[in-house]
Amino acid sequence: MNIIIKSTKSEWEGMAYVAIYGDVNKFRSTGIGQVETNFKDSYIILRNTQNNKECGGIIKTIQPNKEDFIEIDPCLLNDLSAAAGSDVEILPLKPISSKQVRIAVSKSDFVNPQEIQNLCKTYLARHPLKSGQRKPIYLFTGDKITVEILEVQPEDLAIFSASTQLIIDTEKTALSSEGLEEVGGLESEKKLIRERILLPIIQPEFFSAHGIRPPRGILLCGPPGCGKTMIARGLSEEIKANFVELNPSEVFNSLYGESEKVIKEKFTKAKGKTPAIILIDEIDAIGGSRTATRGDLERRVVTTLLTEMDGLRSLGNVIVVATTNTPDVLDLALRRPGRLDYEIHIGVPDKKGRMDILKKKTKHMILSDDVDLNEIARRTHGFVGADLMMLCREAAFEALTREHPIEELVGKRPEVNTGLQISKRDFDNALNRVKPSALREFAVEVPTNLGWKDVGGLASIKDTIIEEIIQVLNDPESFEKVGITPVKGILLYGPPGTGKTLIARIIANEAEANFISIKGPEVLSKWFGESEQRIRNLFSKARESSPCIIFFDEIDAISAARGKSISDAADRVVNQLLTEMDGFETSKHVCVIAATNRMELIDPALLRPGRFDYQIEVPLPDEAGRQEIFRIHLKSKPLADDIDLAKLVLESSQFSGAHIAEVCRRAALTAFREAIYVVPNTKVQMRHLLDAIEIVKKTISDVEKPKTGFFRQDRR
Repeated sequence: MNIIIKSTKSEWEGMAYVAIYGDVNKFRSTGIGQVETNFKDSYIILRNTQNNKECGGIIKTIQPNKEDFIEIDPCLLNDLSAAAGSDVEILPLKPISSKQVRIAVSKSDFVNPQEIQNLCKTYLARHPLKSGQRKPIYLFTGDKITVEILEVQPEDLAIFSASTQLIIDTEKTALSSEGLEEVGGLESEKKLIRERILLPIIQPEFFSAHGIRPPRGILLCGPPGCGKTMIARGLSEEIKANFVELNPSEVFNSLYGESEKVIKEKFTKAKGKTPAIILIDEIDAIGGSRTATRGDLERRVVTTLLTEMDGLRSLGNVIVVATTNTPDVLDLALRRPGRLDYEIHIGVPDKKGRMDILKKKTKHMILSDDVDLNEIARRTHGFVGADLMMLCREAAFEALTREHPIEELVGKRPEVNTGLQISKRDFDNALNRVKPSALREFAVEVPTNLGWKDVGGLASIKDTIIEEIIQVLNDPESFEKVGITPVKGILLYGPPGTGKTLIARIIANEAEANFISIKGPEVLSKWFGESEQRIRNLFSKARESSPCIIFFDEIDAISAARGKSISDAADRVVNQLLTEMDGFETSKHVCVIAATNRMELIDPALLRPGRFDYQIEVPLPDEAGRQEIFRIHLKSKPLADDIDLAKLVLESSQFSGAHIAEVCRRAALTAFREAIYVVPNTKVQMRHLLDAIEIVKKTISDVEKPKTGFFRQDRR
């Protein structure tokens, strides 16, 4: 009996389920749906009449319907090499128990054999198995392992039961069975790959009739961990192609001609079994610009690569997929049409993409009811797929250590709790450890423990920042609808120690953005062009991990007025900074915050609207502000009854917030020392604070005293 596969159900992946709809009596009259003795399920054979491939399924349900169709596990569709809408033959399967099943697994070095045995008995139980099938099994962390069925005894489509002997073949490794659907997010990129790459290869006659030749190659570029290699493998899986991987580490050889030989052998292997995909991961390692390299070997390797790619023109079913995170270093001859025809940028996923990735990664994890994936997606700005996978693993690890303390795990192996749930607290702890990998080279952090409660005084500044900056950063789309462009730059100026850096961190926290902190002098380099390159890289990474705030502390070190420096290097740095800030017109979620106490040194071009839109003075605190700062820094200290805040405020005239913090620290240290470092006996008295004030006063030199005339100018 033939029937149409209407669709697959992703939630059935790996379960071998088949749901049948149509004339129930007609189905049952053929024996479909009958449960045999000693078995709990009824089984069915599915056969693709186009290629005679077949597999077995477990009948989930048979329901009446006007039209006859089936819905199946996506893995069964893959086993049949069929697609939704295909016509397949269905037959009843008379089940027998398998005696022995031999398998190979992917990531065999990742999990011990006993754990594989236990997982297979869970995930393959009651499944009809056939040699050549690939089945997914999942770890507690949600990581997927592919199991390839090598042999089933006494015959194919026998049922895996509790008595089945499972043999793991360690000599062979199963290939992953992840198609493009397994790649979370990136819907527009996957659609483009299917339209431009996949369809011309699987339907070459149709496209050739219209004069369209399949592409020779594609270049996937983007930050590490965004899914480039996974897309290449998924494309190979969907095409059912021979997968040949050209690893750059295999290429270079000290013997003359051996490097070129390796490349030729890989291309010959792909041509010998088509359709084929040649994956060149990190192609920049072997395809760098010939004009930039000094070695003859590197030039010969690039030339050989170009020659072999040109040799694919006569073949319509071999394609090169190359990946890199530095496309600018590639030889231009590689990037022209006819070789790498398409360049597809795989960027950092947005909130919707992160949500899709999290759903896929946690699909087989046991989550408690308090876990809100939408909230996790909102909090993971700048995370790529690999980061989110790491986050899920870390949350699973937190759950395991919560259930089994480290002392319990040392020296003995506790029983495995297959029902252990991963809670919101586990994900919160994991989020404190896992940071966006794209920004690890910079000082990146998302401050979560800072708020306006940590800033004393400056009430008018708080209101300005909340109303005119944070609200715009939080919801730029709404402001754009009424013609208000998001703020691009904020300059905080004032004496040292007044809280400029603290305010910048609070803005990042309130705006729920990533935070990159750069000291001005860190950008400078003695090498020609390297300072400008650092600024370009910094802004590029910020765009990738948006929403992101870049904080330049002591920006006067890299933004001195042009034409006043002995060297033109400083002028080039300022020009680069101006160029990058002008590029914000296409970046809605990147903002620059800068701090300085030498505003008169900054190039005037940076101070115009469109670059630093807001220039906010952060002055020394007044009396009310100093009193509030004293309260903040003394609230966690053991105080005596003689503390007089009013007197402390009077004695600390012209003190900054940093000075007051130092006064409180010194006073507490003196009190602790007098109590001979015994905590219960420690009390901070008024005399301790007054003595500390006198000490700190001596550290304030005339040079550090504020130029009140300059800082009180209206700079906005």
